[in-house]
Amino acid sequence: DTSSYLHGPGTMDDPNFMQKEIANVNAEIGWTFSLRGAYDSAEVYFSEAFKTKSYEKHRDHSSALTNFAFHTLHKGEFRKARILMEQALSLAHQLFGQQSYEYLQILDGLNTIDITLANYSEAESGCNKALEILNANDSPDKDYLAYLKMQLARVKHLQGYYQSAEELYNGALDLATPSQIRYYQITMALSALQCDLTRYSESYNLALKATK
Repeated sequence: DTSSYLHGPGTMDDPNFMQKEIANVNAEIGWTFSLRGAYDSAEVYFSEAFKTKSYEKHRDHSSALTNFAFHTLHKGEFRKARILMEQALSLAHQLFGQQSYEYLQILDGLNTIDITLANYSEAESGCNKALEILNANDSPDKDYLAYLKMQLARVKHLQGYYQSAEELYNGALDLATPSQIRYYQITMALSALQCDLTRYSESYNLALKATK
């Protein structure tokens, strides 16, 4: 249904409006194929989207770039994925500003790639930056805050800073709601940490708690 788009503010004055919309649909199809593991088909549609020059000015371009970066990451092209995610982050900064959730979500994606690449100092810096941005919000999303704390805890855990990781995991657990999937994820991560610390009884109890 294009009626709301065609009669929206400014659309009638944009000669490239339909080309940009079609490119965005191609990017969405590409992401759908990527999620299904059909990477060759995904590449075709992503390529079709990004070859449309006017798509660079589409409101969802940064989101499509983020999806393409994750697609590239899933294919194992880690360095390329990081470059794409940095481009998406720069674009989100221009379009939405650093205090936006759009910017935060892409920063989270960049942190995820840095963890995969074992760029722990960059990942730690990015996680701290994300937490600062979210905490500066008047009413930060508690579940998202719990997730970001869990992400930073994972970086600390991977670096061997077990005490800091444990404190962060527990802080994330305090923010999470027991009925939500986030609580389970944090509990399992904390269980893995306790196992690394050879606290097997605590690890088992946390894993048991997670299953419930």
